[in-house]
Amino acid sequence: MNGSVVWTVARSMSGFTAKQLKGPGLCAFQLLGDPILTEHYAKGGFNAVLVDMQHGLFSENTAFDCLHRLEKFPNCFPMVRVSDNNPGLIQRALDAGALGVLA
Repeated sequence: MNGSVVWTVARSMSGFTAKQLKGPGLCAFQLLGDPILTEHYAKGGFNAVLVDMQHGLFSENTAFDCLHRLEKFPNCFPMVRVSDNNPGLIQRALDAGALGVLA
């Protein structure tokens, strides 16, 4: 594949269709707990936003609000870095709309 990366993003639960991105993707690693900043990343053309709950300045509610803001941007993949490898926390992040979890 000439060294290129193929991403497949699917949001079947949210009604978005699958999309393939060929080549490298651009991901924002968000440390500040501001949902408006999350929207700016998505509007700015980032392919993914990773909400860092481990080292970032987030309460659980604020982090999940950031994920909810990404629902209106089908080209931006929402991910969460959870603070602990806790199945309950991972499940809540997935329920809030994360399509990827870093534990």
